[in-house]
Amino acid sequence: MFAPMALHVLALLPGSPPSRSGFRMRSPVLMTSTESAAAALSSAQASALDNVVSVLSLEEKGYPSEVGFDSFTLGGAGAGNVRAFDAPGKTNVAWCSKLDFVSADQSLSRITAWCGPLTDVPHLVVSTGVSGGGIDLSIDFRPRADAGYELRQPDGTYPEPTSREAFMQGSTRVEYSKAFFTEEATAWAAAVCAAEGAVVHPPSTDGRLIALQGPLMLNLRLPLSDNGVNVASHACASAVARWVEWMQTTDELNRLKVTTTYARDTKLRATLFGVDSEALTARFGEEGRSLAAADAGPLDEAYVGGAS
Repeated sequence: MFAPMALHVLALLPGSPPSRSGFRMRSPVLMTSTESAAAALSSAQASALDNVVSVLSLEEKGYPSEVGFDSFTLGGAGAGNVRAFDAPGKTNVAWCSKLDFVSADQSLSRITAWCGPLTDVPHLVVSTGVSGGGIDLSIDFRPRADAGYELRQPDGTYPEPTSREAFMQGSTRVEYSKAFFTEEATAWAAAVCAAEGAVVHPPSTDGRLIALQGPLMLNLRLPLSDNGVNVASHACASAVARWVEWMQTTDELNRLKVTTTYARDTKLRATLFGVDSEALTARFGEEGRSLAAADAGPLDEAYVGGAS
């Protein structure tokens, strides 16, 4: 169950929240424009972010302005902005950003949160957008340790461990299933995928990503309709609420785990910056790399706020 604060995130969004049975909202299926869908998706993400900023006492950073992406245009085709935050000390948010972009035929609205190494709360990314006449939805809670989730078989089981590393991965999965990736959380992810009109994309084949994604990873396509907008908005809001609850209730790690978590996170951020840079460059041209850098923040200072 979400904490009362977490439920407040959902309350900020338009429309009725999804039922516990799933995301099969039966509102009229009305086609909507790219512009109106983009505005609604961005507004929903902004509401969730504003609540996170308030509850976790995040401080806004000037980095996007310093690199010229607090407000930007890309080739004259569209406009957007990047906002960034962190939280010094115990709150332990190393970097949190919201990227928005909208043009006549596409949009992107994404919240990315990187946790500091004092806890093993998964990192968060929630992304919505419009492209090609549909709505794109992507959500992931990225694990802080190697749990071998890429080894999961089609029936949901894992191979019998045959090495010390495999035993350690299995032990980590058990810990994570109790703390974060519970049966209830798994049912929530399945309900999002079962939303009316949803088309689930096949798993990534990018070797850099396969070992880094969490077991609740969602990557799907929804109809460009009022219902599609509502499903995407509520899925992101509930994901953010879940993450905030973890941030408020998870115990700190011991010193040894802090060190190993920091080392893994440093590699993780560098790897995912490279992946994101390639994706945004393919989408927006050479300006996409600079946009990825603005959204990622100064990687060599990733934990100045979150771990100090």
